[in-house]
Amino acid sequence: MKKQKSLKKTALQDNFAFVAIDEYNTKTQIIPLLLDKNTRKKILDEHKNNPFGMSGDKEHPTKVYSAELARIIDKLRVQPTNGKLALYQPNCNGPFHIVELPGKRGEKIRELGMIFEDRAKAEHVIFKKRIINLLAQYGFELAETEC
Repeated sequence: MKKQKSLKKTALQDNFAFVAIDEYNTKTQIIPLLLDKNTRKKILDEHKNNPFGMSGDKEHPTKVYSAELARIIDKLRVQPTNGKLALYQPNCNGPFHIVELPGKRGEKIRELGMIFEDRAKAEHVIFKKRIINLLAQYGFELAETEC
């Protein structure tokens, strides 16, 4: 006799503990940083000046992000893939396209018509748009001119 599959997902299958802690941290640690204009400007300036967070070498010191920027980047990295903005470079020496990722592997990416020659500029545009999208998920509207 085969065991029947349960139609109801358990808390463990839904990753309930991680989701609950992530929600709490987002509401108490991330959103307040992004809503404060001065802090948001500081974070955006820091990212614009160092969009890659490069590690150092013998000639250059390691560029370490501030704790605030590191928290924001970590949050943006764990966002669901469906609808997430990313860079796509169709040709190895060509420009960078900002695309929206699909929810499932193998589905088509959606080109947004934003093309950049400079990868750093493209990375920063994506960062700003992800911040706007994150705030919108929590009911806060931020114009692109504010970001």
